[in-house]
Amino acid sequence: MATNNNIDDEFFNTPYKYKFEEINLISEKVFKVGGAHQKFDLTNVVSELNLYEHLDKPFITGTLIVNDIDPDVNLINEIHFLGTEKIRIKIRVHTSEPFTITKNFVVTEVLKSVKSNDDNEVIVLHIIEDSAYLSSLIRVRRSYRAKKHDIIKQLAETAGRKVKSITDNLPPGDKLTRVIVPNMTPLEAANWVKDRVTTKNGFPYFLYATLSDDDLRFYDLESMLQGQPLNEGRPHYTYSLNSDQIPLLTNDQGETKPRSNSNTVEDASFVINSYSLERYSDHLNYARKGFTTSKYNFIDTTFGDNLETKFRADKVFSKMVKDNLLRGQSKYPLYDYISEFGGKGIHEYDTREITHFATSRQYNDFFDTEGYHEAKTESDHALKVTAKALRFWLLNSPITIQVPGRNFLRNDVCPTIGNIFRVGFIANRSTVGLPIGEYIDQQKTGDYLGYSARHVFSGERYSVHITMTKLGTPGYGRGTYA
Repeated sequence: MATNNNIDDEFFNTPYKYKFEEINLISEKVFKVGGAHQKFDLTNVVSELNLYEHLDKPFITGTLIVNDIDPDVNLINEIHFLGTEKIRIKIRVHTSEPFTITKNFVVTEVLKSVKSNDDNEVIVLHIIEDSAYLSSLIRVRRSYRAKKHDIIKQLAETAGRKVKSITDNLPPGDKLTRVIVPNMTPLEAANWVKDRVTTKNGFPYFLYATLSDDDLRFYDLESMLQGQPLNEGRPHYTYSLNSDQIPLLTNDQGETKPRSNSNTVEDASFVINSYSLERYSDHLNYARKGFTTSKYNFIDTTFGDNLETKFRADKVFSKMVKDNLLRGQSKYPLYDYISEFGGKGIHEYDTREITHFATSRQYNDFFDTEGYHEAKTESDHALKVTAKALRFWLLNSPITIQVPGRNFLRNDVCPTIGNIFRVGFIANRSTVGLPIGEYIDQQKTGDYLGYSARHVFSGERYSVHITMTKLGTPGYGRGTYA
């Protein structure tokens, strides 16, 4: 754990450096003389802190490992953990004030307590953001009538959170929605409503929290994919066992090649220390689930109509290529609509037929208001199907990389999940004499979307394990898509 009190450039001389400026635990059941709540300074007894961000979670979770080693104070006896203690954490990874992050958590449980000897005990605490703790205590049992994104904002405010949103891509003519929340917590209900929102092109929305501030973000996948990589014009996040060939750079023509490694903290912060890539590119599994081709029946019980829509992944990905959503380092889609089996492409096999009941005109004001599942036309229902499929396709090629934490903790912008990262891997061959375009591993290299992140503050090192996903690659073998 970093305990140096000098906050200067010399202290932050590696991309792993950090400083806990404050880790205070406040127990409202323990009082000082005079009646004030007892505050415990844990800064020097925390051996590890893990903080988790995830695109599917509107709150931050974490674990805190505390060493009860003070010979004069028995921390467990003083605090007497009951799962209601509040923790305030303030962290710095740069010299300037804007890089100081402050977050408030609540202990939910003691995961483990182990004595290493008679004078020392290690305590592992599970923590969640204070807004999530508050939300879990509230039961929402009421109806809402508003635009879906406005309902989400109202529910988030019930848990004490504001929402930053992108609504430019919502379908035109979006009606008011009336929903009756069936005994959910506010954040749980907000996530439920979020699942019913799509863009006009059928891309899903995400509602998530980040370390950069206390606001929630309600952003769509289409806008995320259109964003420029956070490391645009800077080195790729690069993995290579040859330290003389990192990091990768992209020249003015968009070509990628290794450059000589420098010893600056800036360059070192883009080095991938390790990576994990498992169980990916499973087209058969997705075909069996209906995410390559499937037929959907939406039965309107009010009129007795069956609105049929057919989902085809090849058309979805072709449109993404046409709209230049797969661009730059990821211009070729991961979906294979070239290979044939039995004389037909995967998308020509109708692998699933799925039936949903979607009652219309549930409320008296149905001209202005629709229900949660209601849609007017087959194309409106098709947006729901496309959004569901894209959520799954987004998880078809995940990679988890471990990198230094220097670039991932800022309070002026979210630098982790929901952003595009340019990642590079050296090809599995000698690069001597090769043309520039063949230096890279085109399977792993590309523009990735940050999906989840684990921030690890341990000992003298702050590192980030970030899971990234993508829908395209820089190349497609020796061939190209039509």
